[in-house]
Amino acid sequence: MPDFLIDTHTLLWFIEDDSRLSDRVKSILTDDSINLSVSVVSLWEIVIKINIGKLKIGYTIKEIYQLLTQLNVEVLSIEQCDLDYYLTLPLHHRDPFDRSRFSHPQC
Repeated sequence: MPDFLIDTHTLLWFIEDDSRLSDRVKSILTDDSINLSVSVVSLWEIVIKINIGKLKIGYTIKEIYQLLTQLNVEVLSIEQCDLDYYLTLPLHHRDPFDRSRFSHPQC
């Protein structure tokens, strides 16, 4: 199991070297002893936002995948049990991408 799940903003801020990303988080993301993962949903969200003109970044999705590979970041897929679990979550807000599979047992 990963030590940290990287959310969409953290990923974007890291690849863009954004000053909003703290030094502590940068050190975590570059520490080889820490297991990191990112949901394929975050990558999907990035693609959607690029496509509708809400996001401009200096990298292609292929380059982002290459960076994730270099950093040994596991890209997590969506499983049926994730979808089943999602249906049980309370509606705290309307952003469908801000939900994690780490809040329930692994499939």
